[in-house]
Amino acid sequence: LDARLLQRVGHAANRAEDYPHARAAFLFVAKLTGRSEARASAANMALREAARCGSEWLANVAYEELDRVLSLPNLAPSIASVCQAKRQEAEQLRDRLAEEAAERGEASVAGCADEPDGARKRKRSGAIARPPCDEAALQPPRCEAPLSETPVLVNRSPALTLWAACVAQRLGHDWQASLSLATALAAMFARAKGRSLGLPQPATNKFDAATQSVDLLGEAVPALYTSRGLRGLTLPRLATGDDSDSAPEPASPLQAQRSLSAAFGARFG
Repeated sequence: LDARLLQRVGHAANRAEDYPHARAAFLFVAKLTGRSEARASAANMALREAARCGSEWLANVAYEELDRVLSLPNLAPSIASVCQAKRQEAEQLRDRLAEEAAERGEASVAGCADEPDGARKRKRSGAIARPPCDEAALQPPRCEAPLSETPVLVNRSPALTLWAACVAQRLGHDWQASLSLATALAAMFARAKGRSLGLPQPATNKFDAATQSVDLLGEAVPALYTSRGLRGLTLPRLATGDDSDSAPEPASPLQAQRSLSAAFGARFG
């Protein structure tokens, strides 16, 4: 892998406001070179995506990554200054989103058992009790209010996920399975986009063990029947160049529902 090429890919994706792919590129640069600047850039991409989609969990990821960069020995003063400002920004965003979620009576992403691997559960004093995380309670959005003319600004992933979930439900799947299948489909397109940008992707032949595939929007989505029903299969995101131990895992309907709610806000219903 060429770190300089990945650096250019990351900056190009950042200019295109494709923060997830920019973050992936900077993470690879950090892995290859050990440069603190690349780690800070990756954390900043997480912060920008958190601000755009309203993700409390992602804001907390940015905060903790910036905190780790600041703990590095011999950190250049210029980088330390930028990281301190960004860490404060991430903390403010994280706390604001947590307060807004509490006011709406919604569960916090960091408080559920299916929290993404590696995420730390943030503890706040005086935190309001969160409602239980129960897949059975998930319901599709209901568009009862008049549609507003104010546009909703989201990236392609939530739009594709919601569209695919609605199609899957119309095909006869329950809402939980529809969310999971739609998430797996969106992940397939994300991997294709990553390959087009020259980013390493997990090997797709690991889906060979899937018991079946489901046709959705013209694609064969890897799927598996679990104790909770049909679920789409995804591969964990690459954090390093070695994905030899990664294996397909069911896509979480809870995580998908929260991501859609964060992306579309009150329009989600």
